[in-house]
Amino acid sequence: MRQGKPATLNAAVPQLDGDIVVFSDANTRMDPQALRCLARWFADPAVGAVCGRLVLSDSGRGGNADGLYWRYETFLKQCEASLGALLGANGAIYAVRRAHYRPLPACTVSVDDLLIPMFMRLHGGGEIFFVPEARAYETSPTQVRHEFRRRVRIGAGDLQALLWTWRLLLPAKGMVAFSYFSHKALRWLGPWLMLAGFAANVFLLDRPVFRWLFLGQLAFYGLGVLAPVVRIAASAARYFITLNVGLGVGFVRLVLRLQRPFWSTEPRSDAPGQAKTSTELSEYPPRARAREASGAAAKSRRSAA
Repeated sequence: MRQGKPATLNAAVPQLDGDIVVFSDANTRMDPQALRCLARWFADPAVGAVCGRLVLSDSGRGGNADGLYWRYETFLKQCEASLGALLGANGAIYAVRRAHYRPLPACTVSVDDLLIPMFMRLHGGGEIFFVPEARAYETSPTQVRHEFRRRVRIGAGDLQALLWTWRLLLPAKGMVAFSYFSHKALRWLGPWLMLAGFAANVFLLDRPVFRWLFLGQLAFYGLGVLAPVVRIAASAARYFITLNVGLGVGFVRLVLRLQRPFWSTEPRSDAPGQAKTSTELSEYPPRARAREASGAAAKSRRSAA
């Protein structure tokens, strides 16, 4: 019976023997030194969780701007870490002290990589650090519609996270509250702010400046629609729109209790047998590439035999 990822984590973590638990995703390729980079930080007893760096490369087929967005997200994580206010982790690569792990609610839809560290912060489970030297590698979803479905799920999980961790927004939390509001809460409100801005603009069309602003909005949304034909800037516009629409739909699905705590994975890599793009190969660790190449060669020899 499918119970979802939260139930699986809650059942598995208490049965582990080690003091440090590393979390990753099924489609993640880790740098050979990544685990050592994460583990050495736990020599400090004040450390509760350590987040590695996810390098996201474009599959080269769908015009998805996920990689560009993710570089910006990584920059924000570095800024938050420098302020001692890092919130969540990268689901592809992070580690926590097992003693500080708090079970996730059974109805958790997604974003366990956000909730686990934030529950630790909320209940005094130690500091969270960002270690960019600990790298993991993934490929962006092949098509924007795959990313949309993922964003719907993430949107539902984000609303849950806000309902369960709102106390981290209190002024007494200092820089953590500032980071949470500016980085997370405002982004989650993005779909509704966009709708409110568009609706307000309609009622102000009698003023020249707002007519120009309205035309600018139409041009931006039109650019997103034309993304399959006009690349680069249009792809970025389409991704921004997809991200916010997905968040909004996810919020609605959670409120209507339509979102379940389990899901099917979205395609994030090239089909078996296809060569990886040059972008992906350039980000892939050399030793990992060598192992993959030797494995492919061995498979080829067995087939020939």
